[in-house]
Amino acid sequence: MGFYGDARVVDNLKVELLAILHGMKLAWRANFRNILCVSDSLLAINLVLGPLDVFHKYAPIIAHIKELLQQSWSVCVCHSLREGN
Repeated sequence: MGFYGDARVVDNLKVELLAILHGMKLAWRANFRNILCVSDSLLAINLVLGPLDVFHKYAPIIAHIKELLQQSWSVCVCHSLREGN
């Protein structure tokens, strides 16, 4: 599933994080409970799966993603090479 929108972007990392966030929100609202979230941004994946750095400039977005990951569903977040994405 794809989507587009105005992210008022300053860099690619923000776009990747917002894509993960909005994709997860869409999946949750559509009552999907087994999700495979694939991104070609290893940095975004590491930020989402690692400990939250509250001083990171995108900490609020990352924290929101982490909250969604704690919901009662199964989400696998994994990396894919850009060429395979």
